[in-house]
Amino acid sequence: MFHSPDDLTVCCSDPDRIVGVVNSLMPKLPADVRTRFNRVKVAVLQSEGKAGMHARFNTRSVANILADDSMPSLGAAIDSGQIDDVKYTLYDSDNKS
Repeated sequence: MFHSPDDLTVCCSDPDRIVGVVNSLMPKLPADVRTRFNRVKVAVLQSEGKAGMHARFNTRSVANILADDSMPSLGAAIDSGQIDDVKYTLYDSDNKS
């Protein structure tokens, strides 16, 4: 049984554990919401690290996090595939140097 994104809140006192806490919510979400939430998670983690992710996610509902227009995005997917049992997606870099 899936939960509404309004009903799930990220609560974590330790920035070093924020990724695990967010990951624990993923199976409770419908697939489409889970995909969006995971993309936001990865983008914030890449651009701001665990401390930034903690600052942006802690004490907020999944719906509130997804509605935040100031969240970084991964950019355009440039390739995807599967090697053995591992699926991957490569995103275009914001850094054009």
